[in-house]
Amino acid sequence: MRSPPSTARRTLEAVLSAQSWAAVAQSEPEEPSERRRVHWIRRTARQPFHRATVSRFRVEATVRDPADPDTVEARLLIDGRPLVPEAFGKGSANSPEYLLDSGRLRAAAEPREVQLADAYCTEGC
Repeated sequence: MRSPPSTARRTLEAVLSAQSWAAVAQSEPEEPSERRRVHWIRRTARQPFHRATVSRFRVEATVRDPADPDTVEARLLIDGRPLVPEAFGKGSANSPEYLLDSGRLRAAAEPREVQLADAYCTEGC
């Protein structure tokens, strides 16, 4: 993946090096869900700066909220940018099981439609 644009990179660097952020990352909350979030921060905070470019299109299984492990999505990246939020604003991609395990996102001889995500307001729209 390409490095984040210079402004975004500087902003992220500023957040990650701020004392208030360091205090959160070094804390050890008692509540299990908050503890999982802090551990997730420690593991993943530097990822945007260390990923290698593999291809223009990539799929990553991502936990949106470490306190809720049932919120796994297949993050679809094009040139390192997440497709669903870029194209639709809100919402998240469908699960890896739905898109990958089922074969829906697999290349085939003929083009076909694949539902990448549900609208964030599926029930209310």
